Amino acid sequence: MPDAPSTSAPLLRGIDLTAAHGATELELVGDSELVVRQVEGRYKVKDPTMRELHAEVKRALAPFAEWSIRHVRRESNAEADRLVNQVLDGKL
Repeated sequence: MPDAPSTSAPLLRGIDLTAAHGATELELVGDSELVVRQVEGRYKVKDPTMRELHAEVKRALAPFAEWSIRHVRRESNAEADRLVNQVLDGKL
């Protein structure tokens, strides 16, 4: 399982890019159950690095009129994972 900071940074980047395009609503789908539950507020954020990232994510979500987040199993998320990696690698 990837560590939480490596899965939270792309989440934050996606939120920032969405806001930059003027979106007012956002639906997030993530394959890290830990990160999804932390953003939902169902799990505590214990790790100091994660607390920082969690605060950044919450600040980034604040301007949206509406947002949601849900978990999807990693094996059901292969296409989204491929696209995100292309974006992060500057190929899209």
